[in-house]
Amino acid sequence: MRKSELKLKLHNLVDQINDEMILLNFYDAFSSLTSEKKNNYELSEEQNTRLSESLVQYKNGNVVDDNEVRKQIASWLEK
Repeated sequence: MRKSELKLKLHNLVDQINDEMILLNFYDAFSSLTSEKKNNYELSEEQNTRLSESLVQYKNGNVVDDNEVRKQIASWLEK
């Protein structure tokens, strides 16, 4: 598929979306992809270590459901 065809298809998809939040999410995603800061991320050694540890936890199934996190946050805010 040519670039022009892809752009047209993408435009058509966007035109079909009526949900403002979805449009904002797409806008943010595309904006970050076209940003000049693209791929300018450099993690510190500590950040790399924490990221690696998090991936191991995830692979071992040591995760917390989104709903549970929301409950925990709500309980913290009540204090």
